[in-house]
Amino acid sequence: SQSQSILSGTSLAGVLRHRAERIVNTLGGSSTLVNELFGFVVGKQSQASRLVVHEKVIEKADDLVQNRIAIDRFTGGAYHGALFQEQPIFGGSVCIELELRNPKDDEIGLLLLLLKDLWTSDLPVGGESSIGRGRLKGIQADLIWNRPQNPKQWQIRQSNGNLQIEDGSDLSKSETLVKDDLEQFV
Repeated sequence: SQSQSILSGTSLAGVLRHRAERIVNTLGGSSTLVNELFGFVVGKQSQASRLVVHEKVIEKADDLVQNRIAIDRFTGGAYHGALFQEQPIFGGSVCIELELRNPKDDEIGLLLLLLKDLWTSDLPVGGESSIGRGRLKGIQADLIWNRPQNPKQWQIRQSNGNLQIEDGSDLSKSETLVKDDLEQFV
């Protein structure tokens, strides 16, 4: 059988949680929003995450074995006897699937900001981001809001360096959603 490269759901959830904490702290908000979204364990109290991050196969990626050396952080030189090999993947595509159960407006706004950071390569995923690895670039996003009374669906695409939002919505409306929703928890 052929081995496949995967993007671990738990790894991506950890990356998203860390960035969500930074966003909330920057805006002067409470960590309650992040804990309610991603779950928590404090002593005997706990709550499961309501954000489900699915594990996905990375398609059409090329792998390459590279020889590297470890660097001594104190001297800046090569670490004696620390030659190693690694096999990162390059290129390819992955479809990230996030599912938020019982979403609140401020949580949707926070997820849109996290999506923007993933989309623009500002939020690296996986190891060795210090040498440029783990950067994702958005191509298309399908947002589905399954509200019983008023379901909505949007599709975001990159076109000539700009984001296009289809299905009767425009970018200013989604920016308003993010701004209004984030102001609720700041």
